[in-house]
Amino acid sequence: MISVVATDTHISNEVVTYDQNSYYGVVKEIWVIDYHFKKIPLFMCDWVDNKNGVKKDPVGYTLVELGRLGHKDDPFILASQARQVFYVTDQLNKKCRLSS
Repeated sequence: MISVVATDTHISNEVVTYDQNSYYGVVKEIWVIDYHFKKIPLFMCDWVDNKNGVKKDPVGYTLVELGRLGHKDDPFILASQARQVFYVTDQLNKKCRLSS
């Protein structure tokens, strides 16, 4: 299970803003692109929808609902971009996982 930090660009009323967001997911497949002189590993992931599946609890832990998937049109990241995280089942809400 992984997360990736990405810089999102938002354009509104001709104003451009940048925001750093974390995305959480599960690796489904590992692909390797072989250019003969260099191999590049990619992770194909199921990503959790940030709007409905990720929230912070009052203590500051990130709660992730692995069943609420989003970002289906963009499943790939470079393996070098990934950060390994661990999910622990929330005892108060069995659908949620705590991310560390």
